[in-house]
Amino acid sequence: MEQRESALRNVDAELAQVAISVVAAEKDVQRGRQEIHDIQEQHRVVSAELEDASAQLAARQEDARCLEEVRHSAVTRRDECGDAVANFERLVTGGVRRRLDLQKPRPLAALHSPRGRLVVTRW
Repeated sequence: MEQRESALRNVDAELAQVAISVVAAEKDVQRGRQEIHDIQEQHRVVSAELEDASAQLAARQEDARCLEEVRHSAVTRRDECGDAVANFERLVTGGVRRRLDLQKPRPLAALHSPRGRLVVTRW
């Protein structure tokens, strides 16, 4: 009987050890489930941030496209204005030359008009 009681105590001790192991395993399972839940929540947050960043990137790309169009228009306009200034400078230079040519003394020419009068002109 003593042997039987000793065997029962050993079995009880083993069952207690098994119960402790089961409780520890249940806690591990709960921690694992919580980690999965936390990771899923982090995934949702990161996905939302990624969508936000993608939308902002698309908006910045559209802004960049618009700015490039404006820059191209400005460059074209600048070139047109530069051409206009160059043309104007050529006109002014030509006008100055003509004026200087007109201011040079010319020899006098005497002509007779059909009425017999003397007409003096510059060549």
